[in-house]
Amino acid sequence: MKNAYFNLMRLGAIARRYLPNCYGITSSPLHGSLPTDRLVAEWWLRSPRVVDLLAGARIAQATSSSKREEILVPADLPRLKNDSPAEAIRAQTEIREQFQKWFARGYAATNVEVRQEGGAYVLEELQVAT
Repeated sequence: MKNAYFNLMRLGAIARRYLPNCYGITSSPLHGSLPTDRLVAEWWLRSPRVVDLLAGARIAQATSSSKREEILVPADLPRLKNDSPAEAIRAQTEIREQFQKWFARGYAATNVEVRQEGGAYVLEELQVAT
């Protein structure tokens, strides 16, 4: 989530694509033998979002609306990788399915909200400009 927060909230990137198991399953402790799913960041340097950030503004949290969805990544996912691999795979599969569903409907990940229960990706239906 730290990388997502940096890309979306600090650099102003958005994500509209999800790559399942991009690098294959590795023995890395970071991946915990889970598929290496990745979001593809898009950094539109001349977009109002990025221009405002460069001028010192912060990315506003997405407003509640019918055009907003959230995908929660549980805070205990790192623990699950070690203690309950089957549960970790189930959680990752659910996350993957949610991203694929909302991206197919024209939504983009625009924000990350850090919460006690985990990190929430905020997806918004994209309008003409990002």
